[in-house]
Order: sequence, then structure tokens, then C-alpha cells
Amino acid sequence: MRFEHGMLHSIITASVPKEFTQLVHNRKRSVVMSGNNIVFAPAYGPPFIRSLDFERRYATIDDFQNLLKLAYMSDGIHQSGGVVCETVDVRAGHRRLEMNYSHIKFADKAFTGTVTTAERAQDSVDMARILFGREVLDNNTCLTSLINVNSPLALDGTMSGALKIYARARAHVDIAGLWPIGQTVGGAMAGRGGRSHSTSKILDTQCMHEAASFMMATALAGTNFVIHAAGSLEGGLSMSYEKFVTDANHLANIQRLLAGIDLSEPEFGLDAYQEVGPGKHFLGCAHTLARYKGAFFESALNDSNSFEQWAEEGSTDLLLQPFQLK
Repeated sequence: MRFEHGMLHSIITASVPKEFTQLVHNRKRSVVMSGNNIVFAPAYGPPFIRSLDFERRYATIDDFQNLLKLAYMSDGIHQSGGVVCETVDVRAGHRRLEMNYSHIKFADKAFTGTVTTAERAQDSVDMARILFGREVLDNNTCLTSLINVNSPLALDGTMSGALKIYARARAHVDIAGLWPIGQTVGGAMAGRGGRSHSTSKILDTQCMHEAASFMMATALAGTNFVIHAAGSLEGGLSMSYEKFVTDANHLANIQRLLAGIDLSEPEFGLDAYQEVGPGKHFLGCAHTLARYKGAFFESALNDSNSFEQWAEEGSTDLLLQPFQLK
């Protein structure tokens, strides 16, 4: 099958909205896709999991559900994802049902349905229809789906079958043609995909340097939808509990950065100069008191105390105690 040059682009341009809302069963956590928005989702598909508490091993349904709980708790992550890790202890024929149900039970954010067969895609749609109700699902975007196109320019029966199911269900379908380098074109939007992948095997300096570099470039490129945004090690083969938490913390920081700087007249604080006058400080003035709590990004993980206070409180290493959130 061949398309005339520009045909698909003209169809997409004429029919696809510049942005749309993906509804969630907790409506407060619905997300606006595309436009000037960026949506972060965890890593997708790693068969292995590791933690400082145990060596690298195959992931289980318990790990899957623990990661969903972390996604639920993390302000920096907008979707609970899809296959945040493989659940090798659940038989393959039943696995997608356990995963979808876990997304619904343990998180209240948007999630990604199964695509391995058209039948399994339909299961995801049917479960979402029970969750949202037929009328809501049939008239809104309530699911995300990832469709991988084989190289070069080949779409197999499995992916095309799942694509049709989700398209009929008005799902947000992200069609990835060049996954290894993070390039994606969405069926419901156009955007560039990025990731916080690291080829490191453990949570070390290489890991955090790579993750921060990849994600900052992704954010500044104007990306709309980012999978693999949290937890990934070994180039996507392994999920790390600790890296999930530190990545989520970094994602919240990036979102604050992308919000930009408010250059409105009240934010310049000219009234504060008039209030304080020469030779005094601004700590107690009205302008400061009205803004200091939310003026800067405050990490839930980082320790900004003095050396003496840090030592007195046990010389805590962030990598060793990532779950003791303030």
C-alpha cells in the first residue's frame, strides 16, 4: 500500500485537534494532551526489577502493584503507565487482565491498555467501559495505547488489529516508528517522545547523569507525551524502585521549570521596595510572605540542611533511603 505524498499529513491536519483531554476516573487527574503540555508516564515493559534491598530479578505482580502505588503518590507523574514491569508470575493468557485491574485499583491516573493482540486490546477497552460507563468512554478519550511499527515501514496484523480497536474507542494512540531513538508520532497528536533511560546497571552517577540529560533535552524539545520517564535502567531492561522515586522528583522539578517565569508587574515586586526602604531586608515584607512558600521548587528528597545538622540527623544518603519523604 502506498500513499500520495502529503496525503496523510493533510488528513491529520484537517481532522486532529491541537489538544484534547484524557479523562481519568478521578477527574481531578485528567490530563490535557498536546498543545503546550507535557505528560509523563513511567518506564514500559522491563522484565527485570532491582532495588537496594535485593539483587536484580524477574518482576512479579507485587512489584507491578508497588510501582503503581508510587505513580499514584508522585506529583511528577501524570499517568500510571502500562506494563510498568512484566509480571512473570502471572500466566501470560491472564496477565493483561491483572495489569489493567491493578491500574484501576491501585492508581487513579490515566493508563495504557494492552496491544499484544486485538482481543487483548478489546479486553482493555471493555474494562475501561465498566470503569467509566459506556456513554463516557464512547464520547471521550479515556485510554492510551502504544502501537509499534516494525522497521522499515511495516505494520503487522497484531499492531494494526489493536490500533483499530483503540481508534474506535477514541483512545489516545501513540504510534512509534523508531522506538530505539525515542521518535514517536501520535495517532491523536504529533509529538516527539523522550525518556529517562540509562544504560547503567545500578543507581549510580552514570545513571542519574544520563537520565537528567535525556529528560532535560526531551522537555526543552517541546515534547507532549513521554514514556520511560521514571525508573528505567539497563536501557529499559530493568526497573528500579529507587530510580523511580528520584526520577519522579526530577520530573516535578522539570514541570516547574517549563512553567516559565511570571513577568507580570506584581511579580517584579516594586511595591516591596517601597515598603522596605533602604538598609532593611525583604524577609518580612508583604510581597515575600505572600509568595515564599510556592516561589521555588522544593524537593521532597534533597537535603538542604547544613553539614552539622545533616551529620546530627544520621548522615543520610539519598540513594539509601529514597522512600523517607519529608
